[in-house]
Amino acid sequence: MLKKLTAAIFLILPMQAFSSSAEISSLGPPVPFFEPFTVNVNVIEKVSGLIYWAEPISTDAAGISAVKKYIESSKTNNYMPSPFVFQFRLAGVVKEDDSGADLTNDDFSITTNKAINKALEGKSFTLKCYGQYQNTIVPYCDLVGSQGGSPVYTLVNEGLLIPEPLAGVTDGTQQKALKQSVDSAKERQVGVWKPFHSMFRGLQ
Repeated sequence: MLKKLTAAIFLILPMQAFSSSAEISSLGPPVPFFEPFTVNVNVIEKVSGLIYWAEPISTDAAGISAVKKYIESSKTNNYMPSPFVFQFRLAGVVKEDDSGADLTNDDFSITTNKAINKALEGKSFTLKCYGQYQNTIVPYCDLVGSQGGSPVYTLVNEGLLIPEPLAGVTDGTQQKALKQSVDSAKERQVGVWKPFHSMFRGLQ
């Protein structure tokens, strides 16, 4: 839906709005909100890295108001008014490629990106947004599905995403779930936790 939209915005927005393999450094430090906001959304598609387009669900008037208030106060350009969509980044996790290592086109990276996109795109979630980045002005948000779980925990459990503490993320339930997921992945030695994983990636 938004492939042409993303391409068009790429032409008019600063390059900093689109992350590279060294995503974390390009985003800048996290700046927590004084008060987090929540909004129910449909996740549309990936922009780059762990940044996605989201469309607020039309019946969530309070959530739409919160997003518009954020856009106005932050002066972000990373949204479109019609259809009303905005960009967000997954909170509290990174991909192995975010280290800046030149591994972004190998089999593991491709598999990881496909799995993340499949888990998020075209699905509905409640976003809880804790803050934004200093350089790339998008909010970082946790997301919860209709059944109360999060695909992020599953992706961490599969060793495809790695937890990373973020300023302002104080949700104890989220932190506990991420810890349990990464502990399970480490114990089972899957994904990034597989023995000699990084060495084998470097040899590809």
